[in-house]
Amino acid sequence: MRRKDLQLSIYAIAAKEIFEWNPVRTFFKLLQDNQRQETSRDAKQLDEALRVVQETAADIRAGNFPRSQVISAAIVLTSRFARLLKGR
Repeated sequence: MRRKDLQLSIYAIAAKEIFEWNPVRTFFKLLQDNQRQETSRDAKQLDEALRVVQETAADIRAGNFPRSQVISAAIVLTSRFARLLKGR
């Protein structure tokens, strides 16, 4: 799975786990021109995204990640955000 595909997958996983929703499609809007970009994720893609997140989190905990991997910080922040939402 390409790293740039992770963000919407993480949101879909969080929606499923926290709110018990079953997201069929995900989308984002480009702020520059307000265009809507839509995509979908199947169970296999979400499982792969979760695997990447778990492996990256394990690497972060072990201190094994290059500083250039911005995605690692995004994963930690997304996890904290999901926990905050769950507490509501």
